[in-house]
Amino acid sequence: WAIDRMRRRAAEVLADPHQDHAARLAALDTEAQAIRDEDLAMNHAIGDHGAGLVPFFGDRPTRILTHCNTGSLATAGWGTALGVIRSAHAKGRVAVFADETRPYLQGARLTAWELIKDGIDATLISDSAAGHLMSKGEVDLVVCRRPVAVCSSLAWAPASRAPAWKFPSGKSPAWSPAA
Repeated sequence: WAIDRMRRRAAEVLADPHQDHAARLAALDTEAQAIRDEDLAMNHAIGDHGAGLVPFFGDRPTRILTHCNTGSLATAGWGTALGVIRSAHAKGRVAVFADETRPYLQGARLTAWELIKDGIDATLISDSAAGHLMSKGEVDLVVCRRPVAVCSSLAWAPASRAPAWKFPSGKSPAWSPAA
């Protein structure tokens, strides 16, 4: 969406014969900064809304499973699903299982790095371990981004009652109960 928006703005800027090169660059820079600011505000809104839905347990941290990278490295700085985890961490205790296997665990490794950098308890797991953890009741909540098929496949463990939330960019969370 951001690239499409920048392309539209570039076409508008180039169509104006009265603007010089510096003015065109300034207009594009202004648009890029606006996109960044809007994305960051949207991410914080998603995070704050989602954090309000995270169950907290007084005697232990809420155990959250997340898939792929949805943090500041994938967005303008706060994150979508990882923004929910960051906002929830600010309100209470959370412990996170980060998983992904394609092609080199890069999403999970980046997520674990971001979480540890923020002082959030994180455990890096392979995605094949997710079903096992869920079947043992070790996951309270699944929070991830699209594609929906990924979240749905994470929430299949029949013994688990952990809800799965999907956070598409700029929208409210979609909730689906795990089996």
